Amino acid sequence: SVSELCWGYGFGEILQTNEGGGVLNSSLVAVGFRESAKSKKRFVPIDDESIRHAQNNLSLADRLVSFLEATSDELRHTINQLANLAEHDQLTGLFNRHKLDKILLYELGKRRREDELSILMYDIDFFKNVNDSYGHSEGDRVLAKLSNLVAESIRACDVLGRWGGEEFVCILTNTP
Repeated sequence: SVSELCWGYGFGEILQTNEGGGVLNSSLVAVGFRESAKSKKRFVPIDDESIRHAQNNLSLADRLVSFLEATSDELRHTINQLANLAEHDQLTGLFNRHKLDKILLYELGKRRREDELSILMYDIDFFKNVNDSYGHSEGDRVLAKLSNLVAESIRACDVLGRWGGEEFVCILTNTP
């Protein structure tokens, strides 16, 4: 397969008569795009030798499907990355306040009288002194290390997130 396509073409009107056919109002469209490796076919390709450029190249139909698959995969990957960035704190990897708000609304909405829910909020006292004395890079390491320690100490069903700065929230379901 060819890794990049630098050309493509399309035609406007096609005339077909008893004497033969021809192209009216044709146009040439230049295209450049990246292709993924040829995947297992999920379609029946139209294999028309007249549109093959060379014997070992993919047909135009295969190229277009490959382009759409590669573009869709890339778009899905980018959307997933953006969703991850929108919900996670970059420093600690924990959920951010925006995501914690959604989880809290969900948990509060499903509460019944017999369900128990605890919300633990904690912060690091005098954290400004850490940043002032040792620098923000060291302060960031402290936040990341503390986040890891707490994350390792809670149950898998609990939710831990960074509320802001040096403030953290832990949502503990079925916990009095």
